[in-house]
Amino acid sequence: MQWAALRRGSFLPFVRLMAFAILRVEKIKSAANAAAKTGHNYRLHPVPNANESRQLLNQELVNHTQRPLWELAEARVAELGLKRLRADAVKAVEVLLTASPEAFPRDAQGQAVDMRGSAWLAANQQFLTERFGVANVVALTLHQDEQTPHLHAVIVPATADGRLSARDVFNPASLRQLQTDYSLAMQAAGFQVQRGIEGSTAKHESVRAYYGALQAGVEQLAALPSEQLLATAAVALHAQQRHQVQQQQLAVAQAVKQRNYEQLQQAQAQQQAKEKQLAEAQTVIVKNKVVAAVWAAQGNAPEAFITAGHQARAKQKEIAEKLIDFILQKPVHQEADLIKQLQNAPGYLLEQDATTKRVKLTHLDSGSQFDLSELKPSGISVKQAYELALTRTQEQAQQLTSESPQLQPEEKKVRGPRLK
Repeated sequence: MQWAALRRGSFLPFVRLMAFAILRVEKIKSAANAAAKTGHNYRLHPVPNANESRQLLNQELVNHTQRPLWELAEARVAELGLKRLRADAVKAVEVLLTASPEAFPRDAQGQAVDMRGSAWLAANQQFLTERFGVANVVALTLHQDEQTPHLHAVIVPATADGRLSARDVFNPASLRQLQTDYSLAMQAAGFQVQRGIEGSTAKHESVRAYYGALQAGVEQLAALPSEQLLATAAVALHAQQRHQVQQQQLAVAQAVKQRNYEQLQQAQAQQQAKEKQLAEAQTVIVKNKVVAAVWAAQGNAPEAFITAGHQARAKQKEIAEKLIDFILQKPVHQEADLIKQLQNAPGYLLEQDATTKRVKLTHLDSGSQFDLSELKPSGISVKQAYELALTRTQEQAQQLTSESPQLQPEEKKVRGPRLK
């Protein structure tokens, strides 16, 4: 390129740059971290800067069944047969391999051409297996639904003598050499890329570097040595791309935040409505008790009054038993499942006596109150009905698991009073 043209006033982002080989390394420190990467690499959740119409161009080259990355790492570590393993040992490292955007041929719309089956892809896979060993490359994913084709390799950091040591495999000296060797491997395969400037701080720059480059005067840029100007231009272009991605991610995050806020507002409104309903029902109960007491005190057939009360309570008892029977027809994994359903049953209040610890169910409209021990769904005690439902659920889960071993019953934990 003609550097003199730049010195006469060419605008920095339009400089045609020599392509760089790019290799980045990140430790996978936990199962949660690995789960997030599994979701990203296999597109199990939306990726803001990815084009869904191009996801068919993505390809898994090693982990064809797309097993969770943490599961793959632990399986490989188990193969090493280590007698002891540090609690904080790094079991996997993700290596990203790509090049700057201009390294890839593109079509008339500016989209990178399909790199599946390409010499570039084969060269990358060969470099990884020769460098780290075939068994230690547990996953290798090609992404082509983003702006630039790139690979995510998941490496178990096993040493040549069979130890697990990220410190030995990925240390400052080995990382510098890794960058050099990767660029040389790509060049040997016929790709016009060069190594990034060794010791450069470009990787630590982001949006700030981009705006700094734009604000710098042409005279300031022209005064830079050619190598430094090239590095500055590369940082500016890369930071511009990162800034666009960050803006998209911010927009998605704000949308999620707004949705969560609306859901919280809705939940609070529902809770307030339920509390109001309970307060009104309790007021009705108190009022009915006063009216009934006055009516009986005035000598209005207390025996008939009591009989009518017993009949109304017996009817509500039958309804409450049917309610419990209906709840227990659904899958039940623990007592809390039944307790939660009763707590949420409309028109009922479930509470535990602070002194006796006995659980009582109250029908709010009639004031009918039942100790759970006196209710007999399907003619048996609540505890027996619960145990039968629990057994039935476990049998169904075992049958389902035997048909699909990967499916396991979800265990729920909800606080509440215990059955007596």
